[in-house]
Amino acid sequence: MYEPFADMLEALRGSGLSVAFGPRNEEIQSLAQDPAAATNFVATWITPYQNDVTIKWITIGNEVFPG
Repeated sequence: MYEPFADMLEALRGSGLSVAFGPRNEEIQSLAQDPAAATNFVATWITPYQNDVTIKWITIGNEVFPG
């Protein structure tokens, strides 16, 4: 997934599939500069799913925009 979506993570509960996702590009700077923002990201998108969804990778800025 390019970014986390609650409905998709809910659908993946118990599936055994490995998941990769990351924050939206607009969130990367605040996550890098503000520990509270990073903590909030983990609390929102990792912790609630950690026992039922195999979150294997967190991707950061994997898109290239020309210019």
